[in-house]
Amino acid sequence: MRLNKLTIYAVKVLVECARASDELVKVASIAERNGLTHQHGLKVAHLLMRNGFLVNQRGPHGGIRLARPAADIKIGDVVRALENTNSSPDTPVMEELFDDAFAAFVDVLDQHTIADLAGKQKRATATRPTKKKKAPARPSRSRKHQRASVKANRDSRIVSS
Repeated sequence: MRLNKLTIYAVKVLVECARASDELVKVASIAERNGLTHQHGLKVAHLLMRNGFLVNQRGPHGGIRLARPAADIKIGDVVRALENTNSSPDTPVMEELFDDAFAAFVDVLDQHTIADLAGKQKRATATRPTKKKKAPARPSRSRKHQRASVKANRDSRIVSS
């Protein structure tokens, strides 16, 4: 069974909040680290707040944090809250089959919490070998310099003709 991207991002947001403990985390920083637009990050955070997983504090020093301890948030609860299971198979028998499959899938996820994921992620990043840094990229030319070189190329073609 495959989860939609919104649910996966929601779990990532919860894990980042769990790693920050009780500190407030900016939605913009979470979105940037996970390759989301700021608007999409806000959407995910809003859904998590509406479902009782996050609380927010407004203002310049505001942010989001977990509404309850990470050990109390089961991944299955997050999936149940965010996944749209209102599919309409052709027959009631198929609907019952898919509901049973989804229930079995979520039962497995109920065995794991956000705290479990946050702890595994910390250990994985701590044991990961560091990558060699690439040499810094050469700075690009200024617009003025680019125009001058284009003009010089054009002039040299005219002279050689």
